Amino acid sequence: MLVVDDEPIARENLAHALSRAGYEALALGDTRAALAELARQPYDLLLTDLRLGEKSDTDGIGLMERARKLYSSLEVVVMTGYATIPGAVDAMNRGAYSYLAKPLNLDEVRALAAKAVESSRLRREVQELRQ
Repeated sequence: MLVVDDEPIARENLAHALSRAGYEALALGDTRAALAELARQPYDLLLTDLRLGEKSDTDGIGLMERARKLYSSLEVVVMTGYATIPGAVDAMNRGAYSYLAKPLNLDEVRALAAKAVESSRLRREVQELRQ
């Protein structure tokens, strides 16, 4: 799993919680680093903050769209401290697996991550069978 958030404590805590749940999780702070990592290897799940700060050249939705061009089976969870219903609808319409409001409930994140990883693996398997 790849966790992208411009807040160091938030991303490290989330990656640590996912690691304790048995997942391999890498935490990064900006879109450039995330895209470079995604170009290096595939991931089952991308958890990204919606607003990513000045080091990033796009927001979480832009990162999601670029990442899905690399791996169409990648599931993406968009997280935000500024949750709105229109924002959630937009994220889901543009391809997000889910949309979470901060502060995060770690039990909810772990359960959602398990479902998203399974979905990603099934999508990849279907793509491979079609080929």
